Amino acid sequence: RLYENLVKPIVPHIKSIKNIIIIPHRVLNYINFESMNVKGNDNNISGNQYLINFYTISYLPSISVFQLLSHRDKNRSGIDKSLLLYANPNFERDERIEEKKGEINVGRGEKTQLQNLALSLKEANDIKKYFSSSKICTGMEATEDNFKTLAPNYKIVHVATHGILHDNPQFQGLTFSYNEKNQEVDILKTYEVYRLNLNCELITLSACETGISQKLENIGLDGVEGISRAFLYAGTKSLVVSLWQVADESTSILMSEFYKNYIQEGMSKSEALRQAKLSLIKMSKKVGKLEISYAHPFFWAPFILIGDPGYLN
Repeated sequence: RLYENLVKPIVPHIKSIKNIIIIPHRVLNYINFESMNVKGNDNNISGNQYLINFYTISYLPSISVFQLLSHRDKNRSGIDKSLLLYANPNFERDERIEEKKGEINVGRGEKTQLQNLALSLKEANDIKKYFSSSKICTGMEATEDNFKTLAPNYKIVHVATHGILHDNPQFQGLTFSYNEKNQEVDILKTYEVYRLNLNCELITLSACETGISQKLENIGLDGVEGISRAFLYAGTKSLVVSLWQVADESTSILMSEFYKNYIQEGMSKSEALRQAKLSLIKMSKKVGKLEISYAHPFFWAPFILIGDPGYLN
């Protein structure tokens, strides 16, 4: 129904178009347009296919952000192949994110259990092979202060951790390692990201629900406020973020394919992510005697590209 109402009416006008930038309105921020089923006779299509088969799609929070990004740092040339990675933070000293004195509790008023992210270290090692140089911060080195210090010095930053939602988008955040001094797990919150001075070409937030920040009923007329918009404001040209909770193994495969396409194959960021998804759709894994396909959108559709798709300049 979403395809019939939102996309099909404009298909006759975009037959020669390959790249699409979507600026979603309100609740549409929670939809991955790529995963819409294309049915009927559009473009002589038979059977069910996804919109990703026909278009390279990226997203922007507003037209003003489009203007900002299209004029930002036009003198940049080539791709800086140095990479900063955060993976498998150490949460062992504090298994729960406790309420901080004087601050709103995270997790929409609930304490949030943090699971170990051992697979994220494999994800980091799979990714770094595509870069000429890289730095991996893991365990107790994957701290919030460390991120604030190092991130401004890198063009590409990959953060594999837990994302934290909150009713107030300014308190949405990314978890880092346990802070011995403060005796709690560090959370980099949205309002803190606004204060950073970044020069990143790309930040990937390989975590759950980093592309959203509010309950549907709390979305304002300006759309979804949250950590992704904060990173754009702080100087990041584009982000890869997630719309829902993700599966570790398929996410690791997707990220490796994405960076291979972007760094090794020289694709634009948006096309690199699209091709990584199309590759994942064709994959499967065996669990005992069962063959589990990654073709379902649950596995490949949570991640979207927000910001400069890589061809604006």
